[in-house]
Amino acid sequence: MRKTTIILAGAFALIVAAWVGIGAAYEMLTVSPFDMFLSADPVVKLTMMLSVLAGLIGIVCALAKQRRAALILGLTAVGWGVLGALYNELMTQSAVRAVGGVSFATTAPSRMETLDALGLGLGLGLIAMVIADLRKAR
Repeated sequence: MRKTTIILAGAFALIVAAWVGIGAAYEMLTVSPFDMFLSADPVVKLTMMLSVLAGLIGIVCALAKQRRAALILGLTAVGWGVLGALYNELMTQSAVRAVGGVSFATTAPSRMETLDALGLGLGLGLIAMVIADLRKAR
């Protein structure tokens, strides 16, 4: 496997662990990632949808043995996920600065949304790139 794929797999594992850790610490594990999507900011929703679209098209390209397109679309899905996560974190930091010091428990749902957007992009991009790498190996 390529180094990029291994790095993305590690990052995805850390994101999932952080999502579960925050959820467990603040008793929010009953909230699903889809519920987080529904409550997200419209801009973050758009980046999540674009991430899903790029990731799914990348998976289809990987299955059709279009390795280069699959890798590009996989990285595009990662990029949209990172962009959505950065935007959501920017909005969280802006709100905290406007209100003043708040506890982490207050911002935990927003942090989980950030991890949701990032994990979605990384997960689908990773799947597309792994399938492309495995199809190349045959």
